[in-house]
Amino acid sequence: NFNYTIAVPPGLYTVHLKFAELWLSQPGKRPMNIEVNGQCVGKFWDPATAAGQMRMAADIRVEDIAPDKDEHITLEIRSSDDNNAILQGIEIE
Repeated sequence: NFNYTIAVPPGLYTVHLKFAELWLSQPGKRPMNIEVNGQCVGKFWDPATAAGQMRMAADIRVEDIAPDKDEHITLEIRSSDDNNAILQGIEIE
């Protein structure tokens, strides 16, 4: 489980999260819950299942995200099973 807090000036942003299952051998073995500023954007989301195969990229794009009152965008990614949650990249546009 991990969190990222990213300082940004006021405005609307697109948050692009990048994933790929590079270690496990079967889809569905790394479900996770993903929140952006407290909004659920993935519940029991698994990168290999989303990509349709192992070792293939899967992305989540969330548009029109405004920073909180402290001018932060917060990401929370929590494992919902025995395997750790993963994240290969974050892009804020």
